[in-house]
Amino acid sequence: MKVPAIIVKRKGMFKIMKKNLNIKKEHIIYGIIILAFITSTIIISKSHEAWSDEAHAWLLARDASLKGLLTYYLHLDGHPALWHIILKIFQYFGLPYNKIYIISIIFSTLGICVFEFKSKYPLIIKILLPFTYFIFYQYTVVARGYCLLFLLLCLIATIWKKKFDKPLLFTILLILLLSTEAYTYIFSGMLFLSYLFEIIKDKHNIKKQLPYIILIIISFILTLLYVYPLKTNTFNPHSFGYFISDSFITPYNTSNNFKMALSIFMLIYTVIIYLKSKKINDLIMLIFLLAPVTCFYIFRYYNMWHLGIPLLLIIFILWIQNNEKNMFISAFLIFTCVIQCIFSYKTINYDYNNNYSGSKDAAKFINKFDYKDLKIYGIGFTPVAINAYFDENIYSNWNKNIGFFLWNTSSEYYLHNYNPNNLLNTDIDMIIVGDFDNYYDYPNYDFKLLESKYDAYHFKGHLYVEKFNYYDNSFTIYVSKKISLTN
Repeated sequence: MKVPAIIVKRKGMFKIMKKNLNIKKEHIIYGIIILAFITSTIIISKSHEAWSDEAHAWLLARDASLKGLLTYYLHLDGHPALWHIILKIFQYFGLPYNKIYIISIIFSTLGICVFEFKSKYPLIIKILLPFTYFIFYQYTVVARGYCLLFLLLCLIATIWKKKFDKPLLFTILLILLLSTEAYTYIFSGMLFLSYLFEIIKDKHNIKKQLPYIILIIISFILTLLYVYPLKTNTFNPHSFGYFISDSFITPYNTSNNFKMALSIFMLIYTVIIYLKSKKINDLIMLIFLLAPVTCFYIFRYYNMWHLGIPLLLIIFILWIQNNEKNMFISAFLIFTCVIQCIFSYKTINYDYNNNYSGSKDAAKFINKFDYKDLKIYGIGFTPVAINAYFDENIYSNWNKNIGFFLWNTSSEYYLHNYNPNNLLNTDIDMIIVGDFDNYYDYPNYDFKLLESKYDAYHFKGHLYVEKFNYYDNSFTIYVSKKISLTN
C-alpha cells in the first residue's frame, strides 16, 4: 500500500523536530554546567584570600610601565607579558585588587563555553571536567595567568583543521598562547613546527602562509628576548621531580615509587591504545608535541600549580586528533576527572572554611595604624601579598616606586633590601615577615629576638593543595612597642 506523500513529509518533519529537540536538551545541559561553574567559582573566590603570586602579578601590572615590563622586570620574573597586560586593562577600568577573581572567572568561563559547545567529548566528561581541581580551583579561583590556557587551547582546537583557511586567526591565537606561560611557549613552538610540517607535506601554498610564518617567528624571538633572565639575576628555580601521574590522578605528596610505577603504566596504556587503534601517526604526534614540555618539567623547573598544564594539553591533542570518543581514552579521562573533582572539593572546602593566606587579615591590621607615616620593613618575598591591598608601596626598604618584590638576587641588591640584619635599626616601626620566607630563606635568623622591642602579631594561612597543606602562608607582624594600636 502506498503511503500518502503528506504523511511521509510529516514523518520526516517529525524526525527533524525530534533531532532539534535533542540538540536543545544538550544545550540546556551545557548551560546548566556553565551556570553552575560561574556560581560556584564566585562563591569560593569571594572567600579566597589571594596569595603572593597573585599579588605579585597584580603589582607588576599596576606599578610598572609596559616599557619597564618588557625591557627589565619580566627578565627577572620569568613570565611572558599577556597576563600583565590584561591586568593593566582591568586596572585602567577601576577593578580593585579584592575583585581580581572576576578576571580569571571570565576567561575560564569562556573556555568552558567553547569546550562544551564545540568539542565532541562524551557528555560525562563535559559535566566533570569544568569542576576538576586545576581548571576549577588552581586556574580560576586562584587568579593567575593560567586561566587563559584552557580558552586559548580550546579556540585553537576549534580551528586546527581550518588553520590554512584562517591563517590570521590561527596566528593570533598561537601568539597569544606563546605569550601566556613558559610551558605554553614551548608547546606553541611544537604546534608551529607541526604547522610547518603540514605545509611541506601537503604542499600548501607557501607564499600565502609566508607572512604569517614570519609574524609567528618574530613573536617567538621577541618574547624570548624580553623574558630570558638577566645576568644580574641569579635566581635559579629547582625542580621537585616530575611524574606524569601528578598531572592526572595522584596527589602531589604521594610516594615517588608509586607515582613512578603508575606513570610507566600510563605510558604503556597510552601506547597500547594508539597501536590497537592503528593510529601510529597520532601517537608520533602526541609524543612530538608533549616531549619538550615533559623534559622541561623533569630537567628544568615546575611547581605544584604547573601540574595541570599537561592535562590541558592532552585534552587539546585528543581533540585535534578526533580521539575524544575513544572508549579506552574516555574511560581514563573519566577516572581522572572523578579523582580531580575529589581534590577540587577537598581544596575548596578548606579554602572556604580557613585562611588560604594570612595577607588579607594582616592588611586589615595594618590599616588600624597611620601606616603612611610609619617606617615599615618587608622581609622576603611573601609580604608582597599584603602590599597589594594598598594603593601604593608600604615598605620603606623596597623601591618606593614599586610595590612588587624585585627578583634581582644579585648580592649587593638583595643584601641591601632584604637582609634581616638590617632589622638592627632601632627606628623601624613595623617589620613584616612571611613564615614561609622565615623557614626557607632565613633559617639561621631568629626573628624572636625582635620581641624584646616589638610586639608580635600572627596571621595564619596555608596554601592547601588537593588534600594537604602545601606550605605555610602565614605572616608575623612585629610592631614597635612605642606604637599604640589606638593611634
